[in-house]
Amino acid sequence: MELHILTPVVVECIANILGDTSEGLTGSEIHKCLLQSGIEDVDPTNTKRFRLYNAFAKACNESKCSNCVFTFISVALAPERFVSEKERFESLRDKINQQLAFCGYKYNEDGKFSKTPKASRITDVEIKAKNLKIEVEKRKAHSEILNYCKAELLQNNYFHAVFEANKGLFQRI
Repeated sequence: MELHILTPVVVECIANILGDTSEGLTGSEIHKCLLQSGIEDVDPTNTKRFRLYNAFAKACNESKCSNCVFTFISVALAPERFVSEKERFESLRDKINQQLAFCGYKYNEDGKFSKTPKASRITDVEIKAKNLKIEVEKRKAHSEILNYCKAELLQNNYFHAVFEANKGLFQRI
């Protein structure tokens, strides 16, 4: 079995994502997923994100690798659990992939992991472009918008993004 290594910061961020109160797992889901992953629930009374991080940290320290975190992600984000919540699945998967990218991994739509080139900067376009596409689709915006203001949106320059989108609209008219 291949040993996977994640940085402590990435492990913490994954715990934060999966323990998020608005979109993450519920307390009972965390308990079930920890059990199914073979990870000890070392801090069941703490907040969800700290509970997950403490469980991950202990398991990673004992095994000297991060395979337990990969197992937990596979259990928690099993595609079959999200048949009626596709948007939630994609959002969680995308956030997890942003973190995994810093260590050279990706969690695929089919519930399997693959290796990818390591991201070294927050501004890596691949990560932000996928987020941007998801946000545009989530808001049911016209697909042409990205053709006119993608660069501005990637730079979080919303004023100029709106300006460029308007210019594009006028060109089409």
